[in-house]
Amino acid sequence: MFGIKNDENSAAKSGKGAFLINQFSEGTFIQGDIQSSGDIRVDGVITGTVNCTSKIAIGKTGKIDGDIVCASADIEGHVNGTLKVNDVLILKKTAVINGDIVAGKFVMEEGAMFNGTCTMGSRELKNEKQGKPALQKEAIIG
Repeated sequence: MFGIKNDENSAAKSGKGAFLINQFSEGTFIQGDIQSSGDIRVDGVITGTVNCTSKIAIGKTGKIDGDIVCASADIEGHVNGTLKVNDVLILKKTAVINGDIVAGKFVMEEGAMFNGTCTMGSRELKNEKQGKPALQKEAIIG
C-alpha cells in the first residue's frame, strides 16, 4: 500500500518525514490534532483534525472523529467529519462517512455508506489553496 524509498533513512534524519509511515494500531486512542508530511495508517481511533500532505489509509477498525485534509485517501473504516482530498479518495465497501467530501477524484465501492455532500474537481481545491472556502460556489454567468 505504501511505497518505501531507498533514501528513507535520509528523510528520517532530515526530519522532513517525506517517506515515513505513521501507524496507529487497533486499540490506540488519540485525542488531538495530527499534522504529518508522511503517510498515515489508522486502525485505531483518532479524535481531532488530521492534516497530511501525503496519503491517509483508514483500516476496517479505524475511526476518525474530525476533519481530514490530505493528498489522497483509502478508507475502509469510519469518518465523522469533512474530508478534503487533493487527488483521489477511495471508499472501500466497509467505509462509513458522515460528513462532506471535497475531492479531485472520488471512487466508491458498492456497500460503502456516505452521508453528506460531495464536491469534485480541481476548481474547488484550487480555491482552497488560495485561501477561499472549498465549498464556496462560484456563479456562472452565461
